[in-house]
Amino acid sequence: LLREPNVTLELLFPLLYGASWEYPYAEAQPIVRELYERLGASKLLWGSDMPNVERSCTYRQSLTYLTRYCDFISSREMDWIVGEHANALYFA
Repeated sequence: LLREPNVTLELLFPLLYGASWEYPYAEAQPIVRELYERLGASKLLWGSDMPNVERSCTYRQSLTYLTRYCDFISSREMDWIVGEHANALYFA
C-alpha cells in the first residue's frame, strides 16, 4: 500500500509510544531509518497531532526527535518531511 503513488506515511512515534519511550525516542530511529531507506523521503510526512501529543512530550520534542536525532536523513529531505511535503499536499 505504501508504494502506491498517492499514499504517504505520517511519522507519529511520540504520539504512539511517548508514554513508554523517553525523548528522544531512540527506539524509533531504526524504524524511521528503515522506512526512509525503503520508501524514501517523498513517502514520509511528519505530524505532531497537536494537542494530543502534549500528553507525552512538547511540540518541539515531537519535531526534534526527527530533526536532531535522525542524522541519516539529509537536511534537504528532512525539510521535505517536516514541512514541504504537507505544503505540497495541502496547497498545491
